[in-house]
Amino acid sequence: MFLSQEKTLLTQYIVKEIYAKPFDERLLLDIAPLVCRCMDAQYFSFSLTDAGSGNRPVFISNNPADFIPVYLSVADKDFLAAKLVATGQEYVLRRNPELYAPENGAFVQAVQSSRPISDVVYVPIKKDGEIRGQYAIAKAGTWDCILKDSDLELFRFLVAFINDAYFKSFVPEPESDDIAYLDANGRIVAAGNGVQSLLEELLGHG
Repeated sequence: MFLSQEKTLLTQYIVKEIYAKPFDERLLLDIAPLVCRCMDAQYFSFSLTDAGSGNRPVFISNNPADFIPVYLSVADKDFLAAKLVATGQEYVLRRNPELYAPENGAFVQAVQSSRPISDVVYVPIKKDGEIRGQYAIAKAGTWDCILKDSDLELFRFLVAFINDAYFKSFVPEPESDDIAYLDANGRIVAAGNGVQSLLEELLGHG
């Protein structure tokens, strides 16, 4: 993956921000325009779903405010999300034939009339092999600009860090200096000051 100096610095800043601040709606809205700028895109979204519950998804995005209720009103017809769940893989709108399927026309017409885009990619939010939702990035316009391979590669790279920060946000801070939390592979995900100092002494890093 080749990045210009500007995009390299921007990427480094985004990664620093997601680990330096609490993972919440404010953080996502702060980094949304930065992530978009990296890919010359306009819209970023973070969506959590509760499969089978019938509940509306959590939807955080820098899309225009009047787009969000339109999307939520047709979210159950979102064929991109359905395909992502079915395959477990990212879904790029303009690289798949479902866009032109008659049964998807109502969804496409609703979202395009509210906020036209040229292309969009959904990348799954996964935890322990289960899909919990998706990240999306979209380019504005009416079919005149598509997502390139380089755009997708960079988005996957950034999503890996955002996803890591999201799931780490569920781990509470250790109540004692001598407590650390490990993941299933024995890697430390949070540690008290005592454990961190010991790691630095033994390994040269925290």
